[in-house]
Amino acid sequence: MEATYRLGNDMEAAFSRDFPHFYHRVRRLEDSVAAYFLTGNAHAFVRARLSRDGLPVFAAVSFEREAAERFERRVERALSKCGYATAAAQMPAPDFPVKIEAEFGGARGDFAFEFGGDEALAAFCSAVQAWAASAFRHRFSAGRGAASVKKARGKGDNT
Repeated sequence: MEATYRLGNDMEAAFSRDFPHFYHRVRRLEDSVAAYFLTGNAHAFVRARLSRDGLPVFAAVSFEREAAERFERRVERALSKCGYATAAAQMPAPDFPVKIEAEFGGARGDFAFEFGGDEALAAFCSAVQAWAASAFRHRFSAGRGAASVKKARGKGDNT
């Protein structure tokens, strides 16, 4: 059965409570998109309290509930064996696809992501960035002619 959680409202709290480890992975994915958008590197460090203004944000996430429950159990087993000091590389990755609805500048886009290696992450971040750039261009060019800006020359202007 597919579950959908809207982010940025009360449903986000339910998502983080129902699937805490998967929620963390989705938020880390959003941080990777922000880092890629700002620096071109999905692995760059992004502050936890970074303002998301001007960045693509995740508005909703959809996934198979049963697969997410299995993932949560696998993470809990790994933590019980190794403790919380376990390196992130040793934690299991979700093995199911996730659908993400992103928002940027009033536009919404739908994306699919399968957790995998660096190539999958880079391809996803690149796709979101390309969509955001297209949405930005469309937002400011739709229905408008080319604008011309001329510098006014006045007294005291030595240019």
